[in-house]
Amino acid sequence: MNERPSLRILLADDEKVIHQTIGDYLRETGHGVDGVYDGLAALKALEAGDYDIGLIDVRMPGMDGLSFLERVQDVCPDLPVVIVTGHGNMEMAIQALRLGAADFLTKPVKLLELDAVLEKVVRIQELRRDRRRLRETIRGIRASADEKYRRLVGVSPATRSVREQVRQAVEAGCETILVTGETGTGKKRSWPARFTFRRGRTSARSSP
Repeated sequence: MNERPSLRILLADDEKVIHQTIGDYLRETGHGVDGVYDGLAALKALEAGDYDIGLIDVRMPGMDGLSFLERVQDVCPDLPVVIVTGHGNMEMAIQALRLGAADFLTKPVKLLELDAVLEKVVRIQELRRDRRRLRETIRGIRASADEKYRRLVGVSPATRSVREQVRQAVEAGCETILVTGETGTGKKRSWPARFTFRRGRTSARSSP
């Protein structure tokens, strides 16, 4: 992996060899790894820490990996969890994915395959963050647009229709909206003849 970000990873597995291989490899490649040996310890670590990814074995004492997945939804629903097991089959993989697992690996874990999974999970997390930022931006634009609509005077069906068209135009990114009509229809009383909408401010002026 080239230029990959440093991640804080929770590794839960009851086999010491996994901690010595996968854990040491992840540390050597620049990641921070907290290793625990059973499901309950993994849950306590998750409640106390802030992790980017969980690598969780299925068969562990205290709490198995699938039960851990169910609890993760309450403790940290945004945590991507990769299930790692030597007892994997398609039915278990499907069950893990249905419970919210980000991916599924079988032992012995190939390091190149692990790298690919980490890259995929990081990309997914970045896309989710971008989507959240986009939703927040859209909400801000709509809130600003709603405030501008309230300044427009008029309750007739024609005025309401124009107001809705203004809403759609603003949400589509239009900065200037020209309202036209015959002389005497009330453009200057109810609507300034020319509206200029910009993010953060609104200006209005009448055409000559």
